[in-house]
Amino acid sequence: MDRSKLTRNILIAMVAGFLIGSVTHFMALDSDSFIETYLVSGLFYIGGQVFIASLKLLVVPLVFVSLVCGAGNLAGHRNMGAIGLKTVGLYLMTTALAIVLALGVANVLNPGLGVNLAEATTFAAKDSPSLIQVIINIFPSNPVKALADGNMLQIIVFAILLGIAMTRAGNHGELIRASMTRWNEVIMQLVLMLMQVAPIGVFCLMITLFAKLGYSAINDLITYFFCVLLVLGLHFLVTFSLLIRFLVGVNPLTFYKRLLPVMAFAFSTSVERRNAAGDPRGGRNPFGCQQKHQQFCCAVGGDHQYGWHRDHARGCHGLHCPGL
Repeated sequence: MDRSKLTRNILIAMVAGFLIGSVTHFMALDSDSFIETYLVSGLFYIGGQVFIASLKLLVVPLVFVSLVCGAGNLAGHRNMGAIGLKTVGLYLMTTALAIVLALGVANVLNPGLGVNLAEATTFAAKDSPSLIQVIINIFPSNPVKALADGNMLQIIVFAILLGIAMTRAGNHGELIRASMTRWNEVIMQLVLMLMQVAPIGVFCLMITLFAKLGYSAINDLITYFFCVLLVLGLHFLVTFSLLIRFLVGVNPLTFYKRLLPVMAFAFSTSVERRNAAGDPRGGRNPFGCQQKHQQFCCAVGGDHQYGWHRDHARGCHGLHCPGL
């Protein structure tokens, strides 16, 4: 797959979908018109929803198999504990920095100030569980239910335990690890298949969104959008550039250049976890990471990020660069 062409096609699809959707909204077509009924609410809507469903389809199998393979490969490594602590510590540190950065910028710019919402809404905050309960809930009592429900924290624990158990089971464990490696290759092919149709899916989603809302509908939220982009840019260009330069010893420009195709797919579809594998072909990816380290670190990062998004709110902390 030519990733430069994929990046270009996704960006073209985003712009084309935005323009066509905005024009369709500006035309103010009747709800029973052919374009509105069979194209916007029909063909394009179906295409977008099928694309989203396909993305969700890959979450659990990709994360679970990648993490089992990564944990299994690292389980016999004498530095597994250090690698695991460094990985979790890095994600927690970048999350904390992102939260501080986002709150600071939000308090300065006050996005949404003066916006008149069309409908009054009520929000009832859920009671936060105690630390003890959080720790208990991390360990699954039913791993099958955790996989079915997409409970990522429990999936992480189960996958890591399974990976460690494989290395301790001798020849039987080697057979399972070989099978998991084959499953990982198959799932990576699914990722490649989905990436090939990503421009079409993005195009359908953009047309459906802007045909219904139009550009004028987001004018009141433009400050919020720019605020999010500003924080994302600061976190990405400042925080990660410093980490890459001083912790990894790599030129940030070189790193970002090699990361561009992955970022384009992730940002255009808002599905960072599907890109966690970096290079689905295996071996050493363009960032120079060994596959066993890559699988373990990126799978843990994707799960950490997914769990935060589901249980709290989507924020700029989600920019965890693969291979860092």
